[in-house]
Amino acid sequence: MILFQISFAQPWAFALLIVPVIMGLYEYFFSKKHQTFMLFSTTQVAQKTLKTRLRTFLPILPILSSIFLILAIARPQSDMSKENSYTNGIDIVMALDVSTSMLEQDFKPNRLNAAKKVASEFIAKRPNDRIGLVIFAGESFTQCPPTIDHNILQKQLKEVREGLLEDGTAIGMGLATSVRALKNSQAKSKVIILLTDGVNTAGTIDPMTSIEIAKALKTKVYCIGVGTPRGNILGIDEPLMRKIASTTGGLYFRAGNNERLSEIYEEINQLETVEIEVNSLHRKTEEFLPWAIIAGIFMLLYFVLRYSWLRSVH
Repeated sequence: MILFQISFAQPWAFALLIVPVIMGLYEYFFSKKHQTFMLFSTTQVAQKTLKTRLRTFLPILPILSSIFLILAIARPQSDMSKENSYTNGIDIVMALDVSTSMLEQDFKPNRLNAAKKVASEFIAKRPNDRIGLVIFAGESFTQCPPTIDHNILQKQLKEVREGLLEDGTAIGMGLATSVRALKNSQAKSKVIILLTDGVNTAGTIDPMTSIEIAKALKTKVYCIGVGTPRGNILGIDEPLMRKIASTTGGLYFRAGNNERLSEIYEEINQLETVEIEVNSLHRKTEEFLPWAIIAGIFMLLYFVLRYSWLRSVH
């Protein structure tokens, strides 16, 4: 990407703009204007009127000349910046459970909104990655395909809520839909972050089938189980989560509160780093000459008009 910017090497020169201001005020309030009208032929009257009008405009020329001279003294410079960025590329899909149980309030304000908040923060920290969003409950849906336009992704994430899909927990389908979203990815690394608070109770695709598909397509899966135990029951199929993670080369994490959930996303962020190479070129060019030339033209025009063509006008 190439950017052009104008800067001034000697900005203190703008203080001199008080000079043309004073010149203008003096001309407006103190300079006496005289016009002499002589009746000749119609052509002569028209010529005299034109000269008179030019005579009125004449004092403005030195003022304009001084303004452009001051701009030249301020030394305007054009700064051309050329920047190329290269990344080794990581495509990520966040698979988010939106079943009714995600409204449990052991997280603040509830599990779903807590998950959305940390997911949004995670997206903001990954500006160079294509990231997509899959939601699942009793079925699954690609809310946003992997994209570098994170503004659209963030808007889609905000719209996620419970009730968008048939209730249930179809972990197998959520994983399969996420893998499908990355199927055509050319990135060097493909990652799924699967977050759920339950066990597989719905869907037409068995989780074990989804695991084999993810492994075959070299897609790493990080699994996050959210929630606190109700009685002696945690509510998360941790053996399945560990199986998904270990088979695909990912990790399993369990979050019992908002703080731990944020820490997990930060750990994943650190684990999935990208190499970014930036080539930059900066070049400054002096641009004062055109301004100085314009100042000289205005002043030359003033002297030519005043001491030649308009000399006879009083």
